Amino acid sequence: MIRLNVRLKNVPLNSYHMELKHKRKLENLIIDLMQECKTPGLAIGIFQDGKEIYSEGFGARNLEENLPMTTDTLFGIGSITKSFTAIAIMQLVEQGKIDLDAAVSKYVHFELGFKDSPITIHHILSHSSGIPELDGSVHPLVVKMGEYKNIYPLSSENDFLRHVNNAKDEILYKPEEKFYYCNDMFEILRIIIEQNTNMKIADYIKENIFIPLEMTRSTYLKEDIESDPLQNSCIGYISTKDGKSIKPNPFPYDTFLGGAGGILSSVNELKNYLEMLVSGGKFKDKQIISKSSIEKLWTPVISTPYGGGKDPHYCYGWIREDDFFEDIFIHHSGSVDVSSGFVGIIPKLKLYIIAGENDGFTIGKTISRAAFALLQDRDVEIAAPILKSQRIIKKLTGKYTTYRNIYSAEIYQTNFVLMAKVEGDEGFLTYPLAPKDLDNLLFSIPSLSKTFGDVKFEIDEKTGKISFSFDRYIYHKK
Repeated sequence: MIRLNVRLKNVPLNSYHMELKHKRKLENLIIDLMQECKTPGLAIGIFQDGKEIYSEGFGARNLEENLPMTTDTLFGIGSITKSFTAIAIMQLVEQGKIDLDAAVSKYVHFELGFKDSPITIHHILSHSSGIPELDGSVHPLVVKMGEYKNIYPLSSENDFLRHVNNAKDEILYKPEEKFYYCNDMFEILRIIIEQNTNMKIADYIKENIFIPLEMTRSTYLKEDIESDPLQNSCIGYISTKDGKSIKPNPFPYDTFLGGAGGILSSVNELKNYLEMLVSGGKFKDKQIISKSSIEKLWTPVISTPYGGGKDPHYCYGWIREDDFFEDIFIHHSGSVDVSSGFVGIIPKLKLYIIAGENDGFTIGKTISRAAFALLQDRDVEIAAPILKSQRIIKKLTGKYTTYRNIYSAEIYQTNFVLMAKVEGDEGFLTYPLAPKDLDNLLFSIPSLSKTFGDVKFEIDEKTGKISFSFDRYIYHKK
């Protein structure tokens, strides 16, 4: 596939608005997903070229006090932070202080990679370095979630660099041979920014991005949240260990989230950020970054399993799909377990969307894709295929029995994997069911030791009764 750069041109725009029927469908979808995932609060905003199309808050930013979630509520945006880090790097590139094609080791103590294929700034910006996740940046977050299973030294910058540089045996691929999403490399970028500017990343981003964009409440810092003039930030929630409920948990403020996932912001402030991006790097009368740098940010580098469409690519802190209906779709999600967010842009239409929530499920990603489909009067299940798969799978889950209740089975879902716990001559056995032809309810069982053939579900057109064939038996849904 030939991939073209995103060209930010001034072209006549079709103005979009949210029709009442689509608004109701979107809001019903939001409420259904929030209830299903036990999401306490969610805020969403859809805009075109600076104009609001739809903006609303749902549920609670604080369950205990039943305070409403609004589009001004501050939430942790998680890995959406990476796009801010990427802009900071591009600003320094424009100033001649950083070379994208230079080895990372030019700017920071960095020992990873092959001598004949050095890892460059370009590679770590695009997750194309060949370095897998090392959990140096994620480890403090996990500890702050109350998980003390694995404890190792990661409290200083020297600890972090030792942790990264000791991972030489983890490098199996040369740059651009394999995509590995690596939070640690964006923390390397943070260190490079801080050493290059003699500023903490929180101060650099505030001075060079937040203030020019009038994002006056956006921050990395706990003290800023505590002194927020609107006193409108969310309480984060995580699932209990049994997955049956949720519980409040403090936001995991930490230095080692600075480059990869440390920003807190709101729908209304992120609006300014996305407006700047679709306007060629300009916000009002201020040029934050050049138009050519934004085009570079959105140039595809390496195929990624993240995203939708036939062949999504990772760029610099962004994911790109070239086949979102007829448009290029630029987006990124983020989660820090207690809160999450999603931002998406259709550059040609100057359409952009922001969703934030105070849990780690990131249902805003599905909601946002569906919202863009509704705006264009398109099929939401094409835009967000998970809606189709979940609609089908929900019908199939439940308890089943064979003839005269001799044997039983249960079809259930865990972590978006369909499972079958089946009783037969050998007792109860549990298998994953891999979709083979979802439209025809056909699944396969991956197994090295025994082949049962495909598992085929049938739905009686007259009665609606459901059954499935497994090995030599037919199981009927109760």
